[in-house]
Amino acid sequence: LICKIWNPRNFKDHVSPHDVLQAIVSKSQKKFQIEKQGDPHQLVAWLLNMLHSESAEFFTKKGSIIHHCFQGETEMTTLTPRGNIENITNPNQIRYTEETKKVKFLFLTLDIPPPPLFSDAMEKNMIPQVPLFNLLKKFDGETAQDSLRGVRKKYSITKLPRYLILILNRYQKNNFFVEKNPTIVHFPVKNLDMKDYIKPEALKNNPITKYDLLANICHEGKYGSGIYKIHVHHKAADQWYEIQDLMLSTTMPQLVAQSESYIQLFELQSESSGDLPQTGEETKQ
Repeated sequence: LICKIWNPRNFKDHVSPHDVLQAIVSKSQKKFQIEKQGDPHQLVAWLLNMLHSESAEFFTKKGSIIHHCFQGETEMTTLTPRGNIENITNPNQIRYTEETKKVKFLFLTLDIPPPPLFSDAMEKNMIPQVPLFNLLKKFDGETAQDSLRGVRKKYSITKLPRYLILILNRYQKNNFFVEKNPTIVHFPVKNLDMKDYIKPEALKNNPITKYDLLANICHEGKYGSGIYKIHVHHKAADQWYEIQDLMLSTTMPQLVAQSESYIQLFELQSESSGDLPQTGEETKQ
């Protein structure tokens, strides 16, 4: 289907949505099904890895087109406490062993803070709101993420991808059911600057740090019974569209930024398409 879309000899450069669904059901061995609502996060992860494995043969030296477009790199610093820390009451007395390594990624996962458990002064449970930049502090190289057994991890970005995918972790699974976090995450539609989350030594290798939003997947309702909508930006007409199943309508960027966003796709500014890896006639075909 990808070859069919990009074949210059085709009269129409699009395929039927039904064909895409059938191909996904067949290729995933019915992991994703038409009559059952799935998780877009799992679909995106599966689709990127599947397309990478299918297209890697055409880019054996420089990697696949998927890695060329979506793959970035972070530096992860793991702080492991020395000895037994159960009897230590002062966190400043804990001594850590530090280990640093590079980790490649196709998308970044951001954790949304849990909503308040109690009502506010007006006796109402207001929907909490948080800026996207608060969630991105996870990659500022200073904010530590607590893990099991006192292990702490710090992240910083060393290489920005051409297309940045952000996953806002809205679903938390407990012992009984999966609960959705309704927090509204405010994010810029244009000029998302990632400069503060790049390791200072890597800034010279990332001269462009601003992104523009291309697409946004949001969820409305409860987990398992709600609906997913997609917001897509048509660059030629500078128009935003909202898609739900086969229904298409225009929308405003202000409404896109106020949605219960789940997955965001950003494009790096001032990035030309002429630098894609070329490996001869196979690439052109």
